Amino acid sequence: MTQEMKKWIDAASYQDLLEKWRFEPIGSHWFEGETGKYFKEAMKMKRENTSPGEQVAASKAIGW
Repeated sequence: MTQEMKKWIDAASYQDLLEKWRFEPIGSHWFEGETGKYFKEAMKMKRENTSPGEQVAASKAIGW
């Protein structure tokens, strides 16, 4: 994992992480190895700190 990737993950909102999760192509380096583990944990923590209503709003805002 590069420092730039770590910084991006740390600064990203729940919506930013969800958008990357939803739209990155299969096999993306964001979800592999150490970076993938870090991304997953960051998303889990940010989801836990985001209300259900805000989670739904983020999902609707980014769409499919």
